[in-house]
Amino acid sequence: MRIAYLFTTFPKTSESFLQREINGLANHANLEITLFSFFGGRGRSFNRFPLQHFCWKDQLRLPFRFLIEICRKPDSFLELAELYDRSPPKCPINLLENLVGAAFAITYAKRFRKNPPDLIHAVWATAPAAAALLLSKLTDTPFSMGAHAYDIHRDGGDCLLLPKIEAAQFVHTSSDNARISLLEKGAPEDKIRLIRRGLDTIPPLAEQLAWPEKIRILSVGRLIEKKGYFEQLDIYAHLAADGIPFEARIIGGGPLRAALQRAILKKNLQAHVTLCGALPYEEVNAHYKNWAQLFLFTGKIARSGDRDGFPNVIGEAMAAGVLVLTSAVAGTSEVIQSGKTGALLPLDRPKEWSTTIRHIRATPAERQRLRKSAHAWVTLNFNASINATRVLAAQTAALESTHSEHLFHGKLKRFEDPV
Repeated sequence: MRIAYLFTTFPKTSESFLQREINGLANHANLEITLFSFFGGRGRSFNRFPLQHFCWKDQLRLPFRFLIEICRKPDSFLELAELYDRSPPKCPINLLENLVGAAFAITYAKRFRKNPPDLIHAVWATAPAAAALLLSKLTDTPFSMGAHAYDIHRDGGDCLLLPKIEAAQFVHTSSDNARISLLEKGAPEDKIRLIRRGLDTIPPLAEQLAWPEKIRILSVGRLIEKKGYFEQLDIYAHLAADGIPFEARIIGGGPLRAALQRAILKKNLQAHVTLCGALPYEEVNAHYKNWAQLFLFTGKIARSGDRDGFPNVIGEAMAAGVLVLTSAVAGTSEVIQSGKTGALLPLDRPKEWSTTIRHIRATPAERQRLRKSAHAWVTLNFNASINATRVLAAQTAALESTHSEHLFHGKLKRFEDPV
């Protein structure tokens, strides 16, 4: 089986879950995958699979390839133009995403016809699915796609989300919250596959050590609005005011770093909170395993509507035996339940976070119970190899269904038009 995997950027530090999915798929010896990255990324291969980059040389060929492709299949471009006319992009970013996807499809259509994969899989519903949709029209290759929180919610979601899903063999999403949102937008239920992400390996739950006098708190994520880091600083201000000794590290880069640093100084938290910037996953993992006692996720719905589904960093913390305190946003409540697998807290009540941390600090038996329950959930649901195999099973089933349909129509045509 041969699959073309389309990414916006691959590999990308903040999307290590996609790298783990590819690692899981690499365990299947008879599977051939070619990876395509539209923006950036690095290397010519990943694991055992070749990696191709949409580069400036490809872009120079775009006008010539466009003339050829529109002459070959004018109806495909007319259909696409009608779709965009009925549902134009809702913001400049979504316009750019869809234009990049169309440009990739036009540039690579000849190569896909010459060396066709059995299936195209677009990991996101934005640029990758825009490319997959047009490639499918130009090369008659079936495609599947992912649709996750960003695709569904930012500025109302991707402009062609539903037409892409209708044309796809199936749509992969990784949280029940996203599944419900897709249904609310009108996606056919029988096309949605809820398959979570995961970790390459889930280590045994380490022995619980006595907490130090100063609690070590970790948070990981890009420094953007939907992560709620200004609200997280309010929590730290309450911890400091309540006399709870702590040290917090926030790992991740992003456009809000300077503003957050100013807020740390304004709240007089510079002795407690460190912005570490973006770090390699190995260093992040070392923080989970060897440093943190608590993990805070303070996600919220951004003004654009963007939000997280089930943040993979929560699963990473749970696997390492780090207790998770999270806001009740999107898919977090699917996994974190107060008193069972962690603590689910209102983001606008920082005092409750401080009170909960004080309680957890004073009750080591409860800490261990929560750690065990959280680790059990991860072991059952968050194995990248198992979940990648589920994605592959959905892809295989989609291909079998497509082949059966083509066979049926071929037989029907011969019946209607006997020689």
